[in-house]
Amino acid sequence: MVCGARAMYSSATDSVTKRASQMIRSVLSMICVCAAGVAIAQTDEATKEAECQFQGELVFAVQQARLERVKKDALAETLLAANPDWPAGVADAIPALGEYVYGIKRRDLKKVDLGESTKTQCLENWEQIQELKNAVSN
Repeated sequence: MVCGARAMYSSATDSVTKRASQMIRSVLSMICVCAAGVAIAQTDEATKEAECQFQGELVFAVQQARLERVKKDALAETLLAANPDWPAGVADAIPALGEYVYGIKRRDLKKVDLGESTKTQCLENWEQIQELKNAVSN
């Protein structure tokens, strides 16, 4: 019975991780579209790292707000008040990120680091993200 419970827990954790990974890809695309005007046009390695780091921090901040029981209606105001140095275009991305993150059960959010996953996927898909940004800005 213990082995069955362990396998069920492992399966549930894998399912959450897989679902989170799929959702993060769509959220990354949305972040890029919403923040296209904010992003720096250069594609050097430092810019790539900084931009992906910021996207990860943004998603992590939304995740932390959810875990701290910040109401979804107050999410943008709360995050922007706590991070006044964030670019103006970020305010447009927060509601969509909130919909995604607040759609995940809190118990499942405690098991994953959406910020790190977002950063990793951003770095891995950098060229595709740049193509999307260029297509949106044209």
